[in-house]
Amino acid sequence: MKINIKLLVILLGTVTIACEPEYPTPTPVSAHDPLTGKPRVAPKANVMAIHASPNAGTVNLAVDNATVAGTDLTFAQKFPSTGVYSNAIEAGSRQIRVQSGTTSLLSTRPFLNGNSNSSFFVIGRGGVTASSRADRLRLIELLNESIPALPTGTPNTAHVRFFNFGLIVPTPADAPTSTTLPGISLQIDAASTITTPPGGGFFLSPAATFPASSANTRNYAATTTTFTAFTVPNVGAAGNDFLLDVVKASDGAVVVNDIALNLVAGKVYTLALIGSDDPAEQAYQLLVITHR
Repeated sequence: MKINIKLLVILLGTVTIACEPEYPTPTPVSAHDPLTGKPRVAPKANVMAIHASPNAGTVNLAVDNATVAGTDLTFAQKFPSTGVYSNAIEAGSRQIRVQSGTTSLLSTRPFLNGNSNSSFFVIGRGGVTASSRADRLRLIELLNESIPALPTGTPNTAHVRFFNFGLIVPTPADAPTSTTLPGISLQIDAASTITTPPGGGFFLSPAATFPASSANTRNYAATTTTFTAFTVPNVGAAGNDFLLDVVKASDGAVVVNDIALNLVAGKVYTLALIGSDDPAEQAYQLLVITHR
């Protein structure tokens, strides 16, 4: 019996020793870099925020419960208003809120990698609370966006992606279901001087529906988040001007007419259809964002 007890003690001691490396005592991080002696600089994440809700009014962002200066956004505005991304947010697990004044509307806690690029789109309609509604206010997170490298050997190349955040408001407005505007393409207008991009008469085709219209989902179409390389004629340092229409692929009906788009070689663009078909809300428009 004594031998068994000693054996048990030995086994327990062995297990304890084996587990210690998995739970090390945390070592405090010095406020100064041990190599330079200078204060540590926390890594930053590059973020962009876009207001694409047709009826939410003015919103702002709060990070870790502190409102971010300069983020009071109305429909179709973005933060930062100049430049591409802001590095005002430290990398790591951050709580990001969308607020109306100081009232929280949405909250998410993404992990932002240092020196990464992330976009946040506020989409859907404010005042919709039912989880079964596909058009309720929500936050689209496009984390760690991979901005394409500058093309080499293809001086006429620009990179473009397209999001469809256009909404069809149900009738009546409290109907249980609604969807994004389906089957959207960007078509070259007949008056455009550039008429031969990939896809013939279409600038971006086939039609895309984004985000997914099923209720209460975060599984958005991954294929719409990438930047597609387009080789278009005569796109150089000064760019080239296209004239586009947003159309329904089903019948060619024009949703937004005569959008002037200037593409410059080597740049990266996001095109987003935003707005709704409700006359009391913000009308459809094509938002053009330049990432580089």
